[in-house]
Amino acid sequence: QMLSQKPAPVNVWQQIGQPEPSRAAQGVMVANDNAGYKGKTQMLFAKRPGPSNVWQQIGAQEPAQAAKGVMKASDDAGYKGRAQMLSEQPTPTVWQQIGVPRPQQAAQGAMQASDNFGYKSKVQMLSQKPNPTVWQQI
Repeated sequence: QMLSQKPAPVNVWQQIGQPEPSRAAQGVMVANDNAGYKGKTQMLFAKRPGPSNVWQQIGAQEPAQAAKGVMKASDDAGYKGRAQMLSEQPTPTVWQQIGVPRPQQAAQGAMQASDNFGYKSKVQMLSQKPNPTVWQQI
């Protein structure tokens, strides 16, 4: 090249094949304007009306209706509930409540187990018991 000729200015964006940042920014601004405050006017009646309240939107029952159902259930079981004669409901014993039909048998089994390991258990001579090694004790 001749020294009198200046080389063309080198543009990094052209070298990597990308548009200049100012042009890219201009494109973003146009996209924002199309969707933002400069966007086209939309008529409200042109949109499809959605459900009118949040409970319908999430598919749940109205709170007032749900509360009525809870109050009705409470009234049916509470002081407004139907009168029950005490003789209609036999009072379960403590043993029936914990699932033991015959407490005598359960008590007998517990006593037998206690006797097998307590003061009535068979006598053991200490000399007959093998002394455990240190490794067995760990």
